[in-house]
Amino acid sequence: MSLRIFRTFQVLKRRSTFALSLSLVIFYLYQDFRNWPLMTFIKAQGPITYVDSHTVLFYSRCFSQIGSGVFASDSICPNWGYGSGVLRILSLFETSEKHTALFGHFFTFIIVITAVYLIWLTRGSKFVQTTLFIGLISPPVWLLMERANFDAIIYLMIFSAALLIGKGNEVIPIVLILISATFKFYTLPLLLLCILLCKKIFNKVLGILALVLGTIFTVIDLNLMNVKYIQAGNNHFGMKIIGNYLGKVGFELDILSAYLLGAIILSVCVMLMYYLLSKYEPIVLNNNLIPTKLQSIYLFMSSAHLICFIVGLSVDYRLIFFIVSAPLLIGMFTSRIRYFLAGSFLISTWFSYPAGFFQTIGDLALEIVSSVQILSIIIYLIHIKKNLVR
Repeated sequence: MSLRIFRTFQVLKRRSTFALSLSLVIFYLYQDFRNWPLMTFIKAQGPITYVDSHTVLFYSRCFSQIGSGVFASDSICPNWGYGSGVLRILSLFETSEKHTALFGHFFTFIIVITAVYLIWLTRGSKFVQTTLFIGLISPPVWLLMERANFDAIIYLMIFSAALLIGKGNEVIPIVLILISATFKFYTLPLLLLCILLCKKIFNKVLGILALVLGTIFTVIDLNLMNVKYIQAGNNHFGMKIIGNYLGKVGFELDILSAYLLGAIILSVCVMLMYYLLSKYEPIVLNNNLIPTKLQSIYLFMSSAHLICFIVGLSVDYRLIFFIVSAPLLIGMFTSRIRYFLAGSFLISTWFSYPAGFFQTIGDLALEIVSSVQILSIIIYLIHIKKNLVR
């Protein structure tokens, strides 16, 4: 009898995984090939489809002609604001704006494939799987795909690095993260995570060299830039965003004050969540606040999200890192905290750009779940330090 129940449960799990995967594939293929009707419905569609890829491909064509002149404010292609690595690679393949649609469809494809794989990996917990699915079909993912932003390829590099390092391959992840950091600088600190997770001394040294090299590339590109800071828009999230909201109601804050306010609010949230977890989830809190089965995926994705969050300003499509990592953490809890965090997760993903007033609620919910992610990373580092001492 018990064997029959077990087999029935396994069949239901497979059916659930298949149904969610198929639903996700159909949902995004329909959106992509129908020119993103939901983005039009919520009035968030770009001026042209795949506008971000179009812009990058335009700059890559310019880079092949004028090189680092794309960083200058008086060139024919002025004020490039990211790393030069992506332009160097694209210019090698002689890409231009005519390849925009190809990149757009490819980015949608790779995100859907990784999403389906994550749904399969979380098949052991229907709660995690369902929460993840609802997050994966939320507006920040639409935004990433419809804009065809190159953060999609960065997401793929980080995802691949996480899978490989989880399987014992330590060199390729270092290379992938280094390349991604030449695209956009926010992934550079992830090399510290590679160094931490590498077991071989040689690979740790390789990671340190990659970090030094990546830092040099970053400094060179930053020195070439004319645009150093980007002001927060309606489609941003991060620690600084509360200061941005205050500016909209007449309380203007300078950058330093906005960061200070954001740091204070985040610190309060971290302390509050630590108190709640110590009260309702003391066992989980005292053991290790990291999901063990998908540890490398969680560590890389949550770290990427927290870097974007703490830096203070990131466009909402970078919530992809939050969306694929937070459900893994939430699934560890068994008390009412689980439902509180799951609710906060869903509010933060669905009350994002362009939700208007409700974005404020979404950003506060994001602050709550991000605070727990910060705690999980801190506790993980404390456990590593204890093990080293032993």
